[in-house]
Amino acid sequence: MRRLSVVIAAIAISAIALVGAGCSTNRDSGSGYYTNLGSGRPNAIFSLDSSHAWVVGDDLILNYNGVDWKMKKPRENASYTGVWASSPSQVWVAGSIGNNIKTMSGEILFFNGHKWMHQKQLAGMRLDGIFGLDSSHVWAFGDGGTILFFDGGGWTAQRTGVDWNVKDIWASDPDHVWAVGSGGILFYNGISWSSQWMKKSSPIFPGLNSIDGLGTDRVWAAGSADGGVSASILFFDGTEWTQQFTSPGPGSQDGEGATKVPESKVSHVDPIRSVYAVRADEVYAVSGHVVLVYDGKKWRKKEVSDGLVLTDVTSFPQPGYICAVGYSTGFDNNTSATTHEAFVYNLKEFLQH
Repeated sequence: MRRLSVVIAAIAISAIALVGAGCSTNRDSGSGYYTNLGSGRPNAIFSLDSSHAWVVGDDLILNYNGVDWKMKKPRENASYTGVWASSPSQVWVAGSIGNNIKTMSGEILFFNGHKWMHQKQLAGMRLDGIFGLDSSHVWAFGDGGTILFFDGGGWTAQRTGVDWNVKDIWASDPDHVWAVGSGGILFYNGISWSSQWMKKSSPIFPGLNSIDGLGTDRVWAAGSADGGVSASILFFDGTEWTQQFTSPGPGSQDGEGATKVPESKVSHVDPIRSVYAVRADEVYAVSGHVVLVYDGKKWRKKEVSDGLVLTDVTSFPQPGYICAVGYSTGFDNNTSATTHEAFVYNLKEFLQH
């Protein structure tokens, strides 16, 4: 199947340089090490090597070239929620265009190293992200159980058998692929998708937002499993899913109002937005202004600035760099509009100080 790609004229070629190396140049007293990315509300970050990284968000596409961050203006009313690359000339971005469900469309962009192209569009729905293993194994996912697969030639829909929203995908290889979302966890064995885990004890299950792993027997899924109020992290050991962390509900004291392993006692944490595994004894999760770190035995919590919302976390190809992307919210008195300032934080450096 030939690749469907049309140049998007609406994406500007001009770029605005944003000062800052990777995710660490300035120290915000008490708030960690960060790079200010300028105005914007980022949703996802992906790094390929020391000279190629991307941040995407609401009306936002940023590229790091090894020296500074540059912004490319996307289409109006664009909300990009995921980015993944197999090389500097093979970059995919997923999200949606429009703010009305009747006119909204899911969109996949592709960057060939020179220009951005429109590769796929789906009417009346959102795409929540994108993940790949290589240039012929890429998945995009979103509303209503939608999972699309790119085989190197074109995109095709994969039947999931569910109608809940898919929020994230992670794979160790083409025959071991997991998808999480508002209904639980799906597993793909290279042939078909099937349900692997569901929250059966409660009719209200807002779901899981993120998944990451280190192999077929070390996988973490994170989000919420208690009605959308508190954080939950599940762990798969190759045989079954177990709950590794659950925070107490709002207003609870440490260790109250939740079922969890004793080592996980912390005060309330909002639903996890992103989880990222480096090693079996080094796993990160972010939620609002909270960072959770797993050392192989227990999860510990540390807070950044109250006004900061962390949305995604990944490693950065510089020694010791674990980066979380996020934003702060302000108010423009002149226009009476809400404003957002985007940041990338070096979490590992922050946690050591």
